[in-house]
Amino acid sequence: MRYQALIPSLLVLAAACGPITQKDVDRVRGEVKWAKSELAAAEKSLLPMKAYVKSLEKGALETGYYLLITPGDIKKYGKQAYIPYTFKAKSFHKKLGGTFTTAAIVDVQMLHSNRVKLRLKLKGNKIKVNYKGKAYKPHIKKIKAGLEKGMIVDLLVTLKLDEKKRQVVAKARCLSVKLLAHNEDLYRNNIKSAVNKALSKDKYKIPVPGKGALAPRTLLTTANHVLLLYR
Repeated sequence: MRYQALIPSLLVLAAACGPITQKDVDRVRGEVKWAKSELAAAEKSLLPMKAYVKSLEKGALETGYYLLITPGDIKKYGKQAYIPYTFKAKSFHKKLGGTFTTAAIVDVQMLHSNRVKLRLKLKGNKIKVNYKGKAYKPHIKKIKAGLEKGMIVDLLVTLKLDEKKRQVVAKARCLSVKLLAHNEDLYRNNIKSAVNKALSKDKYKIPVPGKGALAPRTLLTTANHVLLLYR
């Protein structure tokens, strides 16, 4: 109910700026729906956080084991393991040739609900755009130049702990793409769709340390860490 109360206020503000269209109404309703879903997810994410705080109050971390992973750790070890990482451009889209190289992990941000936002810089190498026909001809050179200049890709990675296999399963999706040349909506949207199609085929499995009966039982993200609690 409290979200519905926001709509008249927003519409009054919009009216002060100009005529209201159905598109404006739909946009405002969409924003309210998004805010409601984000708040619900944030409230849900507080449940494991409350358990974590209780364990701190009881001194559990003093007598037990835990593993903290910071954004700096992800940058450092990600760089060591995957930078530079080169893969075929065809894995993104069947009409592309050449390769892409992950050049840098630009930023890492911890989010609620066991999610991590990664910002990566990718660069194309000897890209070939294998589209045929007059409709594509004006775009081929621009797409090639844009991909070879490089792009910034924002990924949202959801983490899930598999206790039995003692591994973290990571599932990623692309939030946005920014081309460093010819950054046009048409190209960005097509590349984002291609990246998401490629990512949908894979889950990344990350082994976590454990010994004997000692194993990770809880995974959660704080504002500054990915935290694994053992017992």
